Amino acid sequence: MRVFLSHARHLQCLSRILRPLAFGFALLLLPPLTAFAAESGFTGMEIQAADQGLRQAVGLKDGHGGIIIRDIMPGSPSEQAGLQRGDILTDFDGVSIQSLNQLVAYMQGTKPGQTVAFTRWHGGKSNPQTIALSTWPTGWDIRTNAAAVVPRLGLTLVALTPEVRENAGLRWGRTGVLIRSLDSNAPALKWGLEAGDLIVSVGRQLISNPADADQLLARMGDHWYLLVERDNQVFLAGPSMDKAPVVATGTVLAAKLADGPFVMDVATTSYPGSTNTAPLPSRAGTLPAMPSPLPSPADQEQALDHLGLSVATLTDARRKDMRLRWSSQGLVVTRVEAGSLAHQAGLAPGHVIWSVNQSAPPSIAHITTALQAPATDDRSAANAALLVEARNGFFLVTLPLRDTQAGTLTDANPLARFMEDGTKGQTTP
Repeated sequence: MRVFLSHARHLQCLSRILRPLAFGFALLLLPPLTAFAAESGFTGMEIQAADQGLRQAVGLKDGHGGIIIRDIMPGSPSEQAGLQRGDILTDFDGVSIQSLNQLVAYMQGTKPGQTVAFTRWHGGKSNPQTIALSTWPTGWDIRTNAAAVVPRLGLTLVALTPEVRENAGLRWGRTGVLIRSLDSNAPALKWGLEAGDLIVSVGRQLISNPADADQLLARMGDHWYLLVERDNQVFLAGPSMDKAPVVATGTVLAAKLADGPFVMDVATTSYPGSTNTAPLPSRAGTLPAMPSPLPSPADQEQALDHLGLSVATLTDARRKDMRLRWSSQGLVVTRVEAGSLAHQAGLAPGHVIWSVNQSAPPSIAHITTALQAPATDDRSAANAALLVEARNGFFLVTLPLRDTQAGTLTDANPLARFMEDGTKGQTTP
């Protein structure tokens, strides 16, 4: 008997609606495109269309088109260039971005090492921006199916091909090997491993080839351990790993091990309001010393009744109870009324609001002011652009601040449009 990843778990995965492409973007609602040059340049950003509602909410009142950045890979060319989540890119090399397909066609012809020019809209200002493209990182673009049995743990691993990524609903930018199945009496069950878990590293060695796992484990003997991701949780599995102290800062998740601090995960500093410019350590690497934990904020909760929404601070207790990702910043949604403006925009309890209109991660006082119902008929003031983190990644939505579109999902929300039309979900990362 073997235990397999369940279909129900597949259906919970937001990342089914994403399409990563060969130049390091992931696009929303893009038709199938398969013929990409293997040598195209890598940016390390995830994007979606910047529709009129999002543009107006951040002050871009004229024109149309453009793309908006959903997420950025730590250490990527986009992060090094200073781009941030929530930025809108309006043109490349002096040409206005009218559609995602247009940008794909442009980036398809790029090469690693090439510098590309964009115009960036952030904080009410338009500025030129250049990005020096890199080669694809190991494990990001695996096109060959591969599997390996690991007898010592009683499990079968598979490589992260586009199909595997899609079926498992992995968070954008994740690398590693996936546990496809376990024997009914697998030793791995003792350490809490499950089908569908993503193994990021064996010890301090990052892994992308399933065939490497058994040899790496053999070298470690009885002191083996694995770095594992499950949904939005990151943990160590192996003998005595449950006793290892773990510390989370704003950018690093680290465990105290016998051979020194172990970097379990890193988070990009490319979000509105971030002042951290120090280079990040490598995942599965080490640190000179264990970092200091991020202080837990005061416990506050605020109801925004005109939106049908309540939000709260990310206290340590709330992070644990709601199983929030260690790196989340901002405010967590604790209540959404059915049929409310927040519900129509696609918000749900457990979502984390990182920014409002490209601002810094909001406080209770800030979000109360920013999401007030407008007193004027100015269309741009009638919406707010929210950068939101769900269990499987980031998305941007337009939140109407007054009920002008009652009874329908707002056209300004591409995620809501997708959810309304469920026929577009079978795409290939």
